[in-house]
Amino acid sequence: MLDDAREGLDATVLAASLTDDLVVRCRAVCTTLGAHHRDEDAALFPWLRREFPGLGPVVDGLVQDHAMIGSLLSDLQHLVGSGAPGDLVLRHLEGVDAIMENHFRYEERELVALLDASDGAGLVLPDRFWSGG
Repeated sequence: MLDDAREGLDATVLAASLTDDLVVRCRAVCTTLGAHHRDEDAALFPWLRREFPGLGPVVDGLVQDHAMIGSLLSDLQHLVGSGAPGDLVLRHLEGVDAIMENHFRYEERELVALLDASDGAGLVLPDRFWSGG
């Protein structure tokens, strides 16, 4: 989704103002990631704490990441909503992308094998969590 939002920035946008298409793309990133993280915070993380108490420090780190990412997404929404220059939006998107990449790698390294092995018994997440929408 971040790549899609970046594709909405072209040379003319960087020199001028934001296009409606870019505004829509950035809002989609903010909405989808925000909902995904809220679902993790509300369902996945409490379940992990119950089922795997030793993961407390990992979950704490992921919760901190979510707060930081939420702040960055809020800043991105503000930039887009205020008609900030395209180059400023692009720099912000690149920063969000770098942090998200680190966040996803950490989640995958710490949680994927454990989740696969446990089959998520007792874990209930909304359908949108799995579909990304």
